[in-house]
Amino acid sequence: MKYYFIDTLGELTGGYCILASPPEGLGLSYYRMAKGEPIQDKYPEDARIYMSEKMPGIKVPSIVGNTHNYLITSKPAKDEIAAHCQGVEIEVLPITLYNHKKRPHPGEYFIINPIGTRDCLDLGASAIEYLDEPGDPYHGAIVGVDRFVLDPQKLVAAPALFRVREDPNKYVVDERLAGALRALGLTNLVLTEVEQRQ
Repeated sequence: MKYYFIDTLGELTGGYCILASPPEGLGLSYYRMAKGEPIQDKYPEDARIYMSEKMPGIKVPSIVGNTHNYLITSKPAKDEIAAHCQGVEIEVLPITLYNHKKRPHPGEYFIINPIGTRDCLDLGASAIEYLDEPGDPYHGAIVGVDRFVLDPQKLVAAPALFRVREDPNKYVVDERLAGALRALGLTNLVLTEVEQRQ
């Protein structure tokens, strides 16, 4: 089984919009949707994100690029993910996109928030940077991951969509979901195969 990262920024060419703001009304809780933490209790009933003047792209694709590491999709993509992830804990949060003229963009869009992370990496083969300053209260905390290598033994019974424990901003889809999303002809769908231990 192959696995792929789904890029939340997407293509930087083609005139697609890139969202630079979180949904209004979340305060400091906006980070939860990038980390896989539940936010349904704080999520606004009429959640909206405005396009930024600093990001001139105006075309709204199927996978909406953004700088907050959210997985934002159109309804067809959301439905396909839901079909492949039955029984998986995922928040599906509706969002209204507003263009540069402060007008709502037509169409249904959603933030897909898989809850939690999965222990899936081969820690020896991956390149993980840890905070190793002696005496630091955060000693051993992960600073970043430069190389991701999946451990096939840890992927037994893995869901079709999950986050990486060492980097929750990374969304992984299996080859069946990747193929289904490709078959929809989605715009701005950027998938990169993740290395696996042989």
